Amino acid sequence: RRMRGFWLVIGVSVLLGLSGAWAIVEGVSQYNSTLRAYASMEVRYVPDSFVWLDPTYGSGTATIRFTNGSPSAATVEAMQLFLRFDGEFAGSSYDAWEPLKLRPGETKDVDLLFTVTSGSQQPRGGEATLTINGWVRVSYLDLDRTVTLNVGDRIGVVDRVRE
Repeated sequence: RRMRGFWLVIGVSVLLGLSGAWAIVEGVSQYNSTLRAYASMEVRYVPDSFVWLDPTYGSGTATIRFTNGSPSAATVEAMQLFLRFDGEFAGSSYDAWEPLKLRPGETKDVDLLFTVTSGSQQPRGGEATLTINGWVRVSYLDLDRTVTLNVGDRIGVVDRVRE
């Protein structure tokens, strides 16, 4: 009789433990889903905006569009974008980033200077397929933490040089 009580306690403990573990997993999943939905910041290259500043392909500018799809005001606190030629690192946007504030639903375009720092890649600037990738760190007015989002986009082959 005593053993039956022991197994009953063990059985109830296991059931409570399993339901507690399930509740934790479900809560974390819902939190992450909410965070992803809330952290809706789109960062895209504006097509045909890239132009080389010199015929040796040492630097170029591109327009990057930020769209805040969140229901909260957002600030892009930091950003690092890399320029790649056919997937190989060629350079980056090295200028200091000024925080960018966006109201809910607002879109802003930012012109960025990319400097080619890979001497072996530089001569290929006018014939390589250009891409950008990197990250942005965003804070939201109604959220108590920052969110880091990976970004990337295809520019294509660009041989235009600013006159």
